[in-house]
Amino acid sequence: MHFATMGQLPDSMKQSQADLYLETYQVLDLEMSRLREIQRWQASASSKVQDVLYILYNPLLFYQKLGRIQTLHIK
Repeated sequence: MHFATMGQLPDSMKQSQADLYLETYQVLDLEMSRLREIQRWQASASSKVQDVLYILYNPLLFYQKLGRIQTLHIK
């Protein structure tokens, strides 16, 4: 037996179809939330890496961050 549209399905099958759609939506919503969390984590990690690279390529800042020198005294 072949049903062309959901309107032609028996009520029990319509409910099963609706349940399946709802479950699918809920799973997709959960996965989208996880992807958004990964994107936030990646953005945070990228920012931290950029900060570290900036400090490493600017030795004065590197030493200031380490606390080895507080100020630069030029005579």
